[in-house]
Amino acid sequence: MTNRISIMTMSMVRMVFIPIHLIQDYEEALNQYDEMMHAVSLAGFCGVDVTKWEVDYLGVENIRKTLKEYNLSVSSYITFDEYAKSEGLQERIENGKKQADIAKELGTNVLMLVPMAHEGLESLSKEEIHQNMISAWASITSYANRLGLHVVIEDTPDLRLQLCKIEDVKAVMDQVPGLELVYDSGNLILDGEDPIDYIKAFSGRIGFVHLKDIRIMPEGTETNEKMADGRPTGSAPIGTGLIDIPAVIKALEETGYAGGMTVEYAQFDDMNHLESMEKSFQYVSDLL
Repeated sequence: MTNRISIMTMSMVRMVFIPIHLIQDYEEALNQYDEMMHAVSLAGFCGVDVTKWEVDYLGVENIRKTLKEYNLSVSSYITFDEYAKSEGLQERIENGKKQADIAKELGTNVLMLVPMAHEGLESLSKEEIHQNMISAWASITSYANRLGLHVVIEDTPDLRLQLCKIEDVKAVMDQVPGLELVYDSGNLILDGEDPIDYIKAFSGRIGFVHLKDIRIMPEGTETNEKMADGRPTGSAPIGTGLIDIPAVIKALEETGYAGGMTVEYAQFDDMNHLESMEKSFQYVSDLL
């Protein structure tokens, strides 16, 4: 069962690559990525979620070479765009198709489409936001499905995009044939949804899983993710936050989900990265 467990290293990627990007030290970026993936392998994970940002910076071949060295697969490919925007629709569609091709190059069968907020978003109604997403995702999903990819969207933690509540996610997915859900155990509670109810509501339509734990941060903390009441939140090491992860995994199994699960990495305060990843892996593997 442990061959189902992958890891999302986005938090590590940000910490490592942003300083390196500023000084444009490409070789150091490759070295740091190699060390990161070595640690992922040592911790026991079978694969990693790869982001468009990593691809843009390191290139597909460097990523494939590094992952092959440590016997790691690409569990999903995560791409970002301003899908809620009405202008430039055809450009976004063509970019989405290009990202589907990259997913195939990386050897994954899961393409995740992440909507990003854009300037002027607040002036759009929920219906306009959703329709813009639907218009882009319908064409991208049709193309990617023909390549054999599962195209998935997430209950996004940016509540301005109004794609977190069950009814809103369903309203969009129902208009895009072939589109599936990345069930994220942490995002949905930001808008007051129950993690187990969410699993039941999307039974049979979950194409991938993100195991995410979150915590309430001190008042005044600068963060991109907030509860609907304004309280700031942040990622928590798995099993230490607000989410009942054992209940989530049990509910997924009861609905017949047998696909991959990605742990959204957050470092334990008293451990280094390798120790934190090992503990995260062991926690989830003990539940499967």
